[in-house]
Amino acid sequence: MTDPTPLPPRHFLKPRYWPLWLGLGTMKVMATLPFRWQLALGGRVGRWLGRIARRRRQIARINLEQCFPEWSPLQRETWLDAHFASLGIGLFETAMAWWAPDEKLRGLARVTGVEHLEQALARGKGVILLTGHFTTLELGARFITWQHAFHAMYRSHKNPLYETVMRRER
Repeated sequence: MTDPTPLPPRHFLKPRYWPLWLGLGTMKVMATLPFRWQLALGGRVGRWLGRIARRRRQIARINLEQCFPEWSPLQRETWLDAHFASLGIGLFETAMAWWAPDEKLRGLARVTGVEHLEQALARGKGVILLTGHFTTLELGARFITWQHAFHAMYRSHKNPLYETVMRRER
């Protein structure tokens, strides 16, 4: 993927970016909170977002109806609530992945199976690590960087400020 021409920093001072700046600043503060607080607050934030993002919730509801027609409406709503809670926690995990110091993160994960990656790399060929698009993606990638450098492929974000911050923090 080729890098687009970067926008000058002053471009991101325009009022249309102010809400995102506020959100990014909030995320940076979130990364300083104790992990238990992040889990609790993230779940609440996610459930709240699930209530106000009606269109997204309806899309998820239809997907569950299509995939699990045998489930009761209550079961599907329970899963929807859990899904949005996980998304909220994912916001906090992204904040930690981007801004928390290594010391804070080291106790949260244990990376296993690195020897398989090392064996594959020792053969002198590239390795593709394939993952699902889960809410823990950013945090998992941060953990992997403790073992090896890697490059990620992804679709660029529509918001140029978010894209710039994401590329810098990853």
